Amino acid sequence: MSRLRTKREREPDPGASARDRYRTVFEHSHDGIYVTSPRGRLVDANPALLDLVGWSRDELIGRRVSDLYDPEHGRRVHERIAQEGSVEGAEVRVRRRDGQERACVVTMVAETDEGGKVLGYHGIIHDVTDRGLVEERLRQAALFDGLTQLPNRSFFLDRAGRLLERALFGSGYHFAVLVLEVNGLRLINDSMGHLAGDELLVRLAERLTLLVRPEDIVARLRGDEFAVLLLDLRGLGDAETICARIREGLAQPFEVVGTEVYVRASMGMSLSHAGYGAAEEMVRDASTAAYVAEREGHGGWAVFDRAMRDRAVALLEIENALRRALERGEFALYYQPITAIASGRIVGFEALLRWRHPTRGLLSPGEFLAVAEESGLIVPMGEWALREACRTAALWRADAPEGATPPIISVNLSGRQLMRPGLARLVRGLLEEHEVPGSALRFEITESVFLDLSEVLLDTLRELTSLGILLSLDDFGTGYSSLSSLRDLPIHILKIDRSFVSRLPAAGGSEMVQTILALARQLGLETVAEGVETEAQKEELLLLGCQHAQGFLFSAPIDAEPARELVVAGWV
Repeated sequence: MSRLRTKREREPDPGASARDRYRTVFEHSHDGIYVTSPRGRLVDANPALLDLVGWSRDELIGRRVSDLYDPEHGRRVHERIAQEGSVEGAEVRVRRRDGQERACVVTMVAETDEGGKVLGYHGIIHDVTDRGLVEERLRQAALFDGLTQLPNRSFFLDRAGRLLERALFGSGYHFAVLVLEVNGLRLINDSMGHLAGDELLVRLAERLTLLVRPEDIVARLRGDEFAVLLLDLRGLGDAETICARIREGLAQPFEVVGTEVYVRASMGMSLSHAGYGAAEEMVRDASTAAYVAEREGHGGWAVFDRAMRDRAVALLEIENALRRALERGEFALYYQPITAIASGRIVGFEALLRWRHPTRGLLSPGEFLAVAEESGLIVPMGEWALREACRTAALWRADAPEGATPPIISVNLSGRQLMRPGLARLVRGLLEEHEVPGSALRFEITESVFLDLSEVLLDTLRELTSLGILLSLDDFGTGYSSLSSLRDLPIHILKIDRSFVSRLPAAGGSEMVQTILALARQLGLETVAEGVETEAQKEELLLLGCQHAQGFLFSAPIDAEPARELVVAGWV
């Protein structure tokens, strides 16, 4: 008998083992677990539940389980228990002791004896508050712009689509899509950094929201493009009033990283009653109108019409053709002589870009440069021109007799080129590659580049001049530059704009030219007059003290080989 008892003592109790495992899960679970009496009063609670509700064990035991929940949720759980005997995955709000609420999911089942009598209930509460926050953040990311917190393109198109459906039912409801293309952001990014650009975008979003009506919806579509849904319009006049307010509001400066900066916005509008079938079409046409407003100057905004789409398609075709032209090597530099007026000697050449179009022949910059600027293609095109000018300068130096100095080649630099980091490094590399000194080149920069003069731009200009390159201020006198600011610029030459030269030698036509020449003498700068076409203009310029000139009187722009022949002829 004793042997039998010993064997039984060694056998594990299956029930005890199960209880131990249950208790381990109960104590260490991350979910709240509780046990109630048949009447729903708490008789046990695990540590996770105590943490969730903020009560101590002594304070919690004896309370009704429904006290844990928001009253409405507690009532629903009670009703389901009464009807179904259990609850699975019910969404509830758990009230903490400190008054905060947590979003939770509760599962609650009855414990019964063999006869089906309810002995109590076991419940599990899973906290999904953080999951809800994640879902909210995902929803926010899907529908709102992370930087400005404005609605994004998806939100905007969804809302505009719903409004369009409403308008299509013939209810007389009218609205408009207004697209704003912000001009100047790229300059801020390049000169002040992308953090400054981001700050400007936030300021823009805040100001736009204040400039429109409370019921209108402002969104950020992408990069520097914003949009506004102008709701419940009585007519075009309502929309134009808002456009005028936006234009005036954006004309005021923005403070970015402690500096006042200015931006412009071209605006385009599409109207809901124009027979659109989709919101995307309205945004597309409003963007086209904004582009036209920027190019043609419609007082800051333009309303879309069908002719605009035809023009936009034509411009897109030019842009695509320019890309192909770069790949196929269809560009060329033509050279126009710059002549010393007194001696008639050629002292330099301005390198001018031409496009040898496969079907239209030789095209001047006026037919494609604006599209190149708008599309950003001006940067690779400008780099090509720099490389070609350096190659030509190297060939001329190889042709030069001993001791002779070849004419300087002037190359035009766009504002976008100047604002790109690493320009001076690129130029230095090209000079070294072609073994030409910086003094072989002159860079021509238009006055408009100095509308937003920054330390970054000044540093770039100083780096270029440190390479021995002279800088020429092109089209001087057209109204952009402050005359006093010239003292701060590393400029060596003033080019007098052809619009002033054309007035010579008529009475009173020389006043502006005289002013520019006097300023140049005071600052110790050389002068070049552009667009000289007659002997009378040349003689007047000589009399006024202008040093150099270029124009059809001396020579039209010519191809590289005829230009080389002119250079060689000057040494014979």
